[in-house]
Amino acid sequence: MTTQSKEELAKNETLARLFELIEKGKPLPWQADWTTSKGMGGLPYNHNSGRAYTGGNMITLLIAQMALGWKSSAFVTYNGAIRDGGNVIKGEKAKVAVRLATPVKDKSGEQVYNEDGTEKMYYGYFPLFNVEQCEGLSIAPPVVEKPVEWRHAMAEKLLADSGVTILHDGGDRAYYSRNDDSVHLPFKSQFKTASGYYATAAHEIGHASMAPHRLNREVKGKMGSKDYAFEELRAEIFSMIVGSSIGLFRDPEYDPANHAAYVQHYLELFKEEPDALFRAAADAQKIATYYNVEAYAHEPCGPEYDASTAVKPSTARKSSKTRTRTPKPKQEHALQAA
Repeated sequence: MTTQSKEELAKNETLARLFELIEKGKPLPWQADWTTSKGMGGLPYNHNSGRAYTGGNMITLLIAQMALGWKSSAFVTYNGAIRDGGNVIKGEKAKVAVRLATPVKDKSGEQVYNEDGTEKMYYGYFPLFNVEQCEGLSIAPPVVEKPVEWRHAMAEKLLADSGVTILHDGGDRAYYSRNDDSVHLPFKSQFKTASGYYATAAHEIGHASMAPHRLNREVKGKMGSKDYAFEELRAEIFSMIVGSSIGLFRDPEYDPANHAAYVQHYLELFKEEPDALFRAAADAQKIATYYNVEAYAHEPCGPEYDASTAVKPSTARKSSKTRTRTPKPKQEHALQAA
């Protein structure tokens, strides 16, 4: 019998938890009502550093958080809890593990470097504890919640800075057209909520990242194929990252259930492929990095965010064109949003 690696065990356990949630009809992680969570909610983050987890680690922790009923989004290693002056509650066990990178040091404690001058890192799976499994930890100072108007302004700026042409055609579809490299959306007034509009727009610019002059990602399959489904997972997880990073999930009007059935449908195609969800999450993180989503948000435990100075995308891009026009009688073939 083949012995599974720590990575395989962690991924299979995460997928098993996810499909158990689906079978029980429970909300999926990206459906969670983050406004009711203790702490800041949103994306899982490290209690010691305040940094949000990304990619497959983010998905793993979101699923564990939902499946195990944790309200807090903060996680810590065993030693991290001790360094913070606390400890893991007696009897508590680590129920989730993530892949982390740690610096490689020599015998004298100095950083070891690769031949290209980059820091040499060790990648391994490390058990984490939710802060609800700990006691005596310091309490992070509360972050002043930004108003809805600020969050919507950040979403608008992200869309404008993306460089993607966005057309409000007034139809009943939202999609990205590869033929003319443009996103097509209904009028804003057709959306039930402003946050729903931004979530949909983020999904579509996620698709737009496939363009040759962006991330150059090829999608060959047609609707119903696994290739198509995988692209939809990428875009929807990217939309989730945007929503949580900017704070759209905390809008009173926001209905995160819009993400769920959509993702669930495509996940069913990958029941026998535990790696698919994590590959999609890793790709979604690459999209978030390309659009520099981090520049439009603050970390869960970070300092007060100054929008006037902090929004500085790392790569200057031509601002997108957002305009309204009369719908064409015939739409071009494109990837369609939820």
